[in-house]
Amino acid sequence: FLTTVAARGRGVGIVMGETYLQFAPKLGYKYSVFNLVFENNVASVKIWERLGFKIIGRVPGAARLANSEELVDALIIGRDLV
Repeated sequence: FLTTVAARGRGVGIVMGETYLQFAPKLGYKYSVFNLVFENNVASVKIWERLGFKIIGRVPGAARLANSEELVDALIIGRDLV
């Protein structure tokens, strides 16, 4: 999920994640995967871990992000919803 810069640090990401976790099982989902969480996005990784998600995989050197010369790994994060 994305937030505006102004919303960062205000718990908006947690609320979006919690809302997702309420609705996804009701829609029939049994497992959830977020397949492109960049490892340098520490806030996002912390949110998903707080919500019970685990790192289940890694894509080494997945992307070169803006303002960086280095390649960044992408994490694959998943959680059982049942």
